[in-house]
Amino acid sequence: MNAAIRARREALKAETAEAVAILERRGTCWTDWARQRGLPLHAVKDICRGRGPGLRGDNARAAALMRSEAGVGRRKAITLADFVRRPGEAV
Repeated sequence: MNAAIRARREALKAETAEAVAILERRGTCWTDWARQRGLPLHAVKDICRGRGPGLRGDNARAAALMRSEAGVGRRKAITLADFVRRPGEAV
């Protein structure tokens, strides 16, 4: 893995950890948060526990939504529609 990829992964992991901390300070209930966004609870819990940077699949969706909601990281506007699965869409 080259240095640029490693640096980006570490940055995403740090941004996600910061977002989790912000949302926890707000008193977020992770079960309700996951259910409201149509995410599997295990993906949200994995991100909260720091198991990986959340680069693929449901973990990536959860991490991106956490960063977006907490206002951390990239400043590109991310909406829930970007992460909702459409009927017939591959996982």
